[in-house]
Amino acid sequence: MRRFRCHRCGVELFFDNDRCTNCGGNVRYVPERDDLVTYEDALPDKLHECSIGVEHGICNWTTPAEGTPCASCALTVTRPDLTVPGVMEYWRHFELAKRRVLRQIWGYGIPTDAPEPPADGSPPGPGEVGLTFELLASAPGTPVTIGHADGLVSLDVTEADPETRERERAELGEPYRTPLGHVRHEVGHYVWARMIDGTDQLESFRKLFGDEREDYQEALRTHYAGTDDGSWQKDHISFYASAHPWEDFAETFAHALHMHDTMDTARAFGLTGRRQPRKWADRYAQWVELEVALNSLNRAMGHDDAYPFVLPEPAVDKLRYVEEIILES
Repeated sequence: MRRFRCHRCGVELFFDNDRCTNCGGNVRYVPERDDLVTYEDALPDKLHECSIGVEHGICNWTTPAEGTPCASCALTVTRPDLTVPGVMEYWRHFELAKRRVLRQIWGYGIPTDAPEPPADGSPPGPGEVGLTFELLASAPGTPVTIGHADGLVSLDVTEADPETRERERAELGEPYRTPLGHVRHEVGHYVWARMIDGTDQLESFRKLFGDEREDYQEALRTHYAGTDDGSWQKDHISFYASAHPWEDFAETFAHALHMHDTMDTARAFGLTGRRQPRKWADRYAQWVELEVALNSLNRAMGHDDAYPFVLPEPAVDKLRYVEEIILES
């Protein structure tokens, strides 16, 4: 993430700010400029506040048309029941995570709009769908199934509650579980369907990740019925990645976004070289050095590691594939 400054007083601003804590100016993010604007009475011409932000106070993005949702909020086609106590705050956390991921993937040129339908009226081909989200809130007796299908990402916003998320993390034996990680993982499924399935990349994908034609539901049943014996550590980025090639790709894609965002932020603050190394080996070596420092800093504060993973060589090869095929294409 780049650094932002208040246009009025020059103080440091952050991606989710809606007000400058120094001068009190209103702050909104303009996705077309990748910048925050500060204003006192009215936004500059041709910029309007996101209608979802106006109605619910959870979005700081602008939109070119008055009374409309921003480019991010427009992709949420289903919202949680906001009358349930606590759900508004949970929803806010997931919308922020979604905005961060969208900014990132748009920066890489990853499309989220549906392609034009075939002129002959035939049905869309593999992956020819746009990206949308349903953000739901589980309740006793009505759990939410997190997942992706035909471009629709389904997420359970109650996992923004730290107690709920920690319980799920412990039960599933995961070292890392956050709203941002959820969004990045599920968007990874969309990216696979949109940019790998049905393309000339499918063969190279299968050589690294395996054959995705393996029965997905049966693979998940086997995964959840089994126990973590650690055997996945020689080939995969996480235990869940070993369940099926689709999950392996989604996990790898999420980690690639974690790494890129963290490295971009470190460069913006002068914690690494000012420029990204050109060679993959140098970029990955720089990442390893940074994540060791991050983990050490966390331990110095009594926290768990920021990046609690040790990657085997095959997992690193998969990261390189995602970077070269998706992020650097």
